[in-house]
Amino acid sequence: MRIENNTDDKMLIIRKVETVSKKKTDRKKSTNTKSRTNVLKPLLAFIAILVLIGLAFFFGTRYGSLKNRSSGQPQPTAMPNKPGNGGTASGDNKPAPTNAAVQMQNVTLTLYFPSANGDSVVPEQRLVQVNQGEMLEEVIFHQLQKGSLSSDTGAIIPKGTKLLSIGTKEGICTLDLSAEFVDNNPGGTAFEAALINSVVNSLTELPQVKKVQFLINGQKREVYT
Repeated sequence: MRIENNTDDKMLIIRKVETVSKKKTDRKKSTNTKSRTNVLKPLLAFIAILVLIGLAFFFGTRYGSLKNRSSGQPQPTAMPNKPGNGGTASGDNKPAPTNAAVQMQNVTLTLYFPSANGDSVVPEQRLVQVNQGEMLEEVIFHQLQKGSLSSDTGAIIPKGTKLLSIGTKEGICTLDLSAEFVDNNPGGTAFEAALINSVVNSLTELPQVKKVQFLINGQKREVYT
């Protein structure tokens, strides 16, 4: 009988210990749950406030836009900020001047002028300034009009000659000249040969020019190479 009683007592003690342990565990869980709830409550409240503010801003902006449209008032647009006194636009503003030196480049041209006795043409190196986008063919012709700088032969291009147009296509440089190129030509086989050779040799120094086509007031003359 004592053995049975001892066994029963032990069982009761074990059950009490388990009950106490379970209560402690339940208390810990309850405490953890409460602490988590206490942390989440302000966070959820803050998120809810942000959502409400966002919704209020969205619907307020939309309402204002619809109200402006219904009233026919145009929406304000941002004006470009123009330089001026005190940050305001000024009618006296002028575009900044461009640097002409940046738009020009020095080019060495090989020009041909009649020799001293006029029976041939001789090369002359000339350093010239060329504007950006200016055609070298046009520059060469105008330099020929100025004449040689190293001899007294004078200008080879007949006086009064105007360059009506000039351009190179498929290796052929076509230059259209005014009637003075023919009318003011002093004549003579030697001069005409020197004149043609001066123009043709000077232009064919350019790598893109293989032949030269002369036009007088748009009318074709011979093609020279």
